[in-house]
Amino acid sequence: MDYRDIDLGLSVPWADRNIGSTMPRNPGSHYSWGDNLKWRSERSYYAIFDNIPHNICGNADFDIATIETSGRFRLPSTDEIKELINNCKWTWIDADNESYPLSGYDVCGPNGNRIFLPAAGYGRGSVDGESFVEEYDIYGCYWSGQIYPDNNLAHCLVLKHNTVALDSEWRSKGLSIRPVLNK
Repeated sequence: MDYRDIDLGLSVPWADRNIGSTMPRNPGSHYSWGDNLKWRSERSYYAIFDNIPHNICGNADFDIATIETSGRFRLPSTDEIKELINNCKWTWIDADNESYPLSGYDVCGPNGNRIFLPAAGYGRGSVDGESFVEEYDIYGCYWSGQIYPDNNLAHCLVLKHNTVALDSEWRSKGLSIRPVLNK
């Protein structure tokens, strides 16, 4: 896929779309933290990934953004997510099925450039084939490349109407990936 880097006037440019998306306003794919395959279920994650480095930003073994873009992009750090939250203007946009297939945030950088972060939900469930994406079009959750102090969790950007925050989520959940340029 042809990911474009968008200079928002921050320390790193952000990709114009989520990993797995063919268009900037579409949801893309969901991934467990550190997994290089599309999300299947929570049980399959822990069977494979019990010893991952605490920071996988740019790590070609665990960072799906690095793998999918041949090293051009990577997962954002927690500091880069904080910078995005604190220095950009966030405007919630409801889905209209034409221009915006999903609700989400228009994120305007200090220089006036924009990206759209769709509320693509998150994957949950422990059985392959019976797991599902929950809160689609309501809630968005985007991985960082860093583990939370509790090793079962990793830092992520969470968003829903009137909420944008750095938080944490179980590494086995299926979250979206919005990468940054690997400088």
